[in-house]
Amino acid sequence: MWNFQIEDLSESLSLNHDLLVEDQLKAESDGMVDLESGFDDHSHGPFSVYRAGWWRDTIQARKTVRLFKLHGSLDYWLYDFPGEGRQYAIPDGDPLHSRNQNAKLVSPLEWKTAFLSGTVVKELHYDVGYWADMFAAFRSHLANHTHLICCGYGFGDAGINRRLFQWMNDRQDGRNRLIIPSPESPADYFSDKPYQLSEFWRQGRLTLVPKYLEKCTLGDLTPYFDPLV
Repeated sequence: MWNFQIEDLSESLSLNHDLLVEDQLKAESDGMVDLESGFDDHSHGPFSVYRAGWWRDTIQARKTVRLFKLHGSLDYWLYDFPGEGRQYAIPDGDPLHSRNQNAKLVSPLEWKTAFLSGTVVKELHYDVGYWADMFAAFRSHLANHTHLICCGYGFGDAGINRRLFQWMNDRQDGRNRLIIPSPESPADYFSDKPYQLSEFWRQGRLTLVPKYLEKCTLGDLTPYFDPLV
């Protein structure tokens, strides 16, 4: 699921846990693309520690790409840093045997990376820790835009859907729009989706672009970018 900003096309929100976006950016740019995801505190030694509220920062110069992973990531871990409390971080080396700036062993609180899966259990974490900050960012970004381009999302997450449908009804003039790249016919696409989507389509507030995102050109999507103000 992606949210493109017209001014720089640099912000995206994803439900994926994998590192495909990060790897693709590095591969296409020989590692030169600056990726920003909030893990920019390097005061704990060989860790990139998450800094809550980083996405509100308008003082720092914007980097090239901002990536918001709403369900966490395969390289995020929750650590108990001695004297520093619990922090989400990306370790530079072995996640189970890393040491902080004082050479003290820092152990992850769980023996798995910090990502969410499942259905109801997953949603229980949406207002806790890292995820609470991500969902605050999600809500804040939605509020600032009138067009959301969704790709690869099956609308099977009730918590995400409720937030999207609320946003669709936030503006009384009905300007908020969903754009979904999919070659399926409307009947086929909506057959296994929440009924609200077909209602938005009938109202002219949801557009199906007749190809998957990887087949889209920039010209296919620019008509659906937020208008310049």
